[in-house]
Amino acid sequence: MQPPPLPALLSSSTVSSSTTASTKKPKIKIKSRPHPNPDIRAAMAMTALGATWDDRQAQIVDEKSDVDDLSTTSNSTIESSSSFSSSSSSFLRDILCEAMLASGTSLTEAEIPDGSTLTSYLATYMVVHHPLYPFLHLPTFCPQSTPRPLLLSLLSLGALAHGNRDLASRLHVESKVLANARIDTTGFTCRTAPLWVIQTMLLNTSFAAWAGDPRGLEFACSVKSFLANLAAGMAYELTLRHHNHNHNNNNTEHAIIDSTDPTWLVHESARRTYFSVYIFFAQLTACFNFSPEIANTGQANLMVLPCDESAWSATTTVRSIQQQPTLKAGLDAVFSGADIYCSAFGKRVLASAMLMECWAGQVNRFRAQPEQLDAALLSCWRSVHVLSAAPVAAGEDYSWEHHGGKATWMLARARVYGLDVITIGVEDALRYHDAGEVLACVRAVAPAVSRSGATIVAAETAFEVVFGNRHDGQIASATGGVEDVIAGWECAMYLIMWLRRVEHDLALVAGEARIYVRAADERELGLLQRIKIMQELDDNDYDDHDNHNGIYHRTTGALSVFVGIWWSRHGAKNVKAGWGIRSVLRDIVGTYANEINQELVG
Repeated sequence: MQPPPLPALLSSSTVSSSTTASTKKPKIKIKSRPHPNPDIRAAMAMTALGATWDDRQAQIVDEKSDVDDLSTTSNSTIESSSSFSSSSSSFLRDILCEAMLASGTSLTEAEIPDGSTLTSYLATYMVVHHPLYPFLHLPTFCPQSTPRPLLLSLLSLGALAHGNRDLASRLHVESKVLANARIDTTGFTCRTAPLWVIQTMLLNTSFAAWAGDPRGLEFACSVKSFLANLAAGMAYELTLRHHNHNHNNNNTEHAIIDSTDPTWLVHESARRTYFSVYIFFAQLTACFNFSPEIANTGQANLMVLPCDESAWSATTTVRSIQQQPTLKAGLDAVFSGADIYCSAFGKRVLASAMLMECWAGQVNRFRAQPEQLDAALLSCWRSVHVLSAAPVAAGEDYSWEHHGGKATWMLARARVYGLDVITIGVEDALRYHDAGEVLACVRAVAPAVSRSGATIVAAETAFEVVFGNRHDGQIASATGGVEDVIAGWECAMYLIMWLRRVEHDLALVAGEARIYVRAADERELGLLQRIKIMQELDDNDYDDHDNHNGIYHRTTGALSVFVGIWWSRHGAKNVKAGWGIRSVLRDIVGTYANEINQELVG
């Protein structure tokens, strides 16, 4: 029996009205205030983040921008911050000079940017990278009191997003040197490691893993076990102090959160750091097929999911916050279809957990059947309700923390129904960033893509991932994460291979070949028509002189070629972090589409 069609919930309008109408969300009382730190407040103004940290609709890039990084941030936005002076930002440059001197770096003082530039890097980190790993408590964040290795890692990621790759790499190296000096001290253990050491290790490992350089990934692989041990030690201490295993999974009582309580801040930051590490390992598994360092069992099950982002960013006592469930309680609710409340970040954690369940289902076929996994994934979308104090405008969806959570969910569903063919050899070759080897593996697995049974669900989901950020001929500019890159690359490659198989079969039918080939059914024809609409929109946007990538699909008319060329040009364009891995994957997809075009032309 063929699986049900892709639900309408994949559109941006999202959760069904019956679900939201029948369940009332607990109210959250948040009082918005300007950030108390004048330097961070100035940085916020520089990035048009607004007067308060709970403004979730801030944009730092022009929606019509066609660049890959933040180097073209609006100058008018920066100039609008008249309150920002060189004296209020010079401390960052002084701190950086001291750190460079302490580490014995070759970076001279003249090569260090001015304070205004460094502050913009820090603000860029807050806007672009903080939603990915939201463990910093922004209302109390103070650069002067931030440990130097952690501050350097924040600045390195901010510089990377601005396109200053050379400075970003040098700051990254200095951060590693200073962090290693602390790790090498006598008496250091994973259980007693300072929280900032774990956070610095996470950011530095993430920087290396997604740099688009195999040497960086090798470094990430060499330290990921150590990072997992650091996270485990921190989680063990947190479990002992809070007795997380005694939490009632069905507890619906409200809690009172005092965001001015230093103990609560440290514990919540530790939880967020742990789940940030968890999500990072899930990303490595999804992209390179590494075994996850943190499994959905044991210690991870006892961890309480992070609180709501509005409560985390509040500057006053927050009341009427529902008790957050543990990871185990969340997964149990997802597999049983029961309604459950959690934060938006918690829902992103659950999406990553479901992706890991799908990966385990591939490796151990006895763990879960595709039908069970798909039902659980649909439940993860419909039954996991997000606590949020932010107003939701008509047609907008805040049920996912950062777009990466939604991308993770869609990738998991596509893998359940056939996209897992990409993981057979292709992701292993991708670890070495050799385009020739990756394409050789792609050519080897392409014949395995079929048109039978559930593969249409995978193809429909792949279409939503590849073209889901395009509305009325425009590319959406909402900032995404590395999950968007991973999901987009896999879904683009699968959609190309599936379309190539359909085109081949339909050509045989048209040629009246003496072999039986199934004609396209109604769902396949519907999907082909949706892709043709995207092709027509693209033809209206670009002519032969404007398209710098070459419009091979206009020569052959093949939809498979069009999808490859389109994603190589627009793929994961909403990811503004400056990751090199995106360029690597874009080139591979574009080259594969060119090969298909040359084959068809020949």
